[in-house]
Amino acid sequence: KLAITQYEVIARGDSLTLVKATPLTGRTHQLRVHSAYKEGLDVPIVGDALYGRLADRLMLHAASLEFRHPVTGEKVSIIAKVPF
Repeated sequence: KLAITQYEVIARGDSLTLVKATPLTGRTHQLRVHSAYKEGLDVPIVGDALYGRLADRLMLHAASLEFRHPVTGEKVSIIAKVPF
């Protein structure tokens, strides 16, 4: 199935790059697959044991989520500071 992700480089370090990835579709493991595979960035997310290499933690963080509450139907928006 078609999956589309937009990428933007936020910061570069000596051995790591901070990337903002925005999924435009909602496929399972979409960001992890697009990061790891040659047709995408060809660089796995740090700590991705399935598509890359294990580390202390998976360096993938949702800065914001938005969805409709399944019972009330209200829009729920959550914002979380990026911890790295």
